[in-house]
Amino acid sequence: MQGRGAEISAPGLPGYQPGEPRKYEIEELWRSDELTTPTNHFALPLTMCQSNHTYRLRARYRNNVGRWSHWSAPVQFVAK
Repeated sequence: MQGRGAEISAPGLPGYQPGEPRKYEIEELWRSDELTTPTNHFALPLTMCQSNHTYRLRARYRNNVGRWSHWSAPVQFVAK
């Protein structure tokens, strides 16, 4: 199992700054090491998030022959 996180920005989302380049999820800020024991949570580095900015997290799994799944649907949140 592995997780990843990225900041996103677009009009109407917290953290969006008009006139600044948008931030896209493809520009990942963080990726966990491969976890060998499945878990239902990730501990993000405190330095990853800025207050009142919008982020997305995803997870993926690797099967017994070494193939990774697609990334999961995103969990989107605003850092407080």
